[in-house]
Amino acid sequence: MEAIKCRNLDHEVNGKAMTAAYLTEVERQYKTKYLRDISTHAELLVYDWTGGGEVEVVVEDIERLNFDKYTEREEPKMKDWRLPREVEWADQRMLYTNKKDYLMNLLAIPRLDVPELITSADDAYEREKVIYGHPDFQHLDGYNKKDGALLTKTKMPKYSEYV
Repeated sequence: MEAIKCRNLDHEVNGKAMTAAYLTEVERQYKTKYLRDISTHAELLVYDWTGGGEVEVVVEDIERLNFDKYTEREEPKMKDWRLPREVEWADQRMLYTNKKDYLMNLLAIPRLDVPELITSADDAYEREKVIYGHPDFQHLDGYNKKDGALLTKTKMPKYSEYV
């Protein structure tokens, strides 16, 4: 609540959603439901960084985890990382190395403290229309007429080349 008062944004201060009861309930749901559910899926490390923290401590804690104990095929914990075939590991490596732009866009959190940078839904729609209306963006690489327009291609490219 102090942060809301310090920012003094009208929609936060006078808004019906940003009440102490609402924020308390969000925190309670996060602690009782989300953290409980995610702890059955992955290792959960909890830190109190109100007074600051060290990233090295987190890295050391991750290094100390024993991931070798998760070998059971149907066990839900760490299931995303038990890939039975080498080709699946190759696909994951490709995702985390060649598709960094895609992953970073998933984590892109807009700056809400600068209203000029927030794109309205109408403006975002217009931007998408302009971008994807351009002939170069209507097809995948290698499928444009200027690239030879090969009709015999049946698969999407798996790997992207970056300079």
